[in-house]
Amino acid sequence: MRTRLLALALLAAALLGLAPVAGAQGGQDQGTCFNLPPEDCAILLAATAHTQANLRAFHLAFTLDLALSGTAALRPLAGPGLQDLSAHLEAEGLVAAAEPAVYPPVEAQLALSGNVSSGAQRQPLSAHLVLAEGVLYRREGETGPWLGTPVAELLDSLDPQTRALVGLLLGPQLETTAALPEGTLTPGDLLGGDSTALLEGLDAGQGFDMEALLQTPGFINHERLPDETDGGQTMHVFRLTLDTAPLFASPEFQDMLGQMVATAAEDTPGMGTQMARAVPMLLSGISITFQQTQWVGAQDRFIHATAISLNATIDLGAMVPSGSGSGGARPSPIILDLHATADLDRLNETFSIAAPPGATMVPAAAFLP
Repeated sequence: MRTRLLALALLAAALLGLAPVAGAQGGQDQGTCFNLPPEDCAILLAATAHTQANLRAFHLAFTLDLALSGTAALRPLAGPGLQDLSAHLEAEGLVAAAEPAVYPPVEAQLALSGNVSSGAQRQPLSAHLVLAEGVLYRREGETGPWLGTPVAELLDSLDPQTRALVGLLLGPQLETTAALPEGTLTPGDLLGGDSTALLEGLDAGQGFDMEALLQTPGFINHERLPDETDGGQTMHVFRLTLDTAPLFASPEFQDMLGQMVATAAEDTPGMGTQMARAVPMLLSGISITFQQTQWVGAQDRFIHATAISLNATIDLGAMVPSGSGSGGARPSPIILDLHATADLDRLNETFSIAAPPGATMVPAAAFLP
């Protein structure tokens, strides 16, 4: 069950993130363009707002490749169930906005293929999915029976560990009656809410110039690439790149760390010394690069495609100084490598997405054997 659920969670994250639909993401912050020239920034922000407000339906072609390794280093904290993970998923089909009162506020009719591996368990996938009126239906292969279960019930039935993993993928979109386990970290904790208020709070509370940190050379770069042509329409191409290495090496960031250590030393005797030793070693083992590319139609002002690439490495072995005589094998670094693309066409055509005739409703426990 778990590998199939991971596949569905990854697909759902793509539908709610890479492929925005009007009504599904309303009210979100339009973001910032960082160092993108003002005239290009205006094009991108207008396209983002136009897409979120007016894109009601589309045909989707989606691919995702994900690999997570080195999880053994986290098992003392997360438990033995945490395993290395790899996945290759492809989805093709129709997506449309649903009524806001429906959870999730998206309808879809998709063919899913690929495979998901978790530890020694490898699960090939070949299925058809229909999401209609808050109920998810699936059919294995081309001739199997259609089974359905409400999405909210499916999520509420998960064990805490699987639910935490799904919550990490779906973040703030996970709005069911069951709560995430206490302490679960989601993307919404890091990126959600009022970003301006967050920066102002950090500035006022700790004296950090967060805006200056965002301007660190090489940390964030937003650029416009040469135009392309697709389907007879000119596409404006924008790429956002983030690399933590220049940030961590910058004098401003080092000064901020020094202030944090000093504050900790004042509040908790002995804590400053521990942080002064641990934080630089930890940061020396962290590397994160992220890239997002978007294709904007010059004529219709919709975002037609999005591609993302994320590579993150956390080397907990960097916390152990060389020659420390601590003994034991140095843990392998935790490495996350993710690449995904979502291509949209047939924008705002009228699609009929409904529950499959003759589908059998089953309990959540029987939906993903």
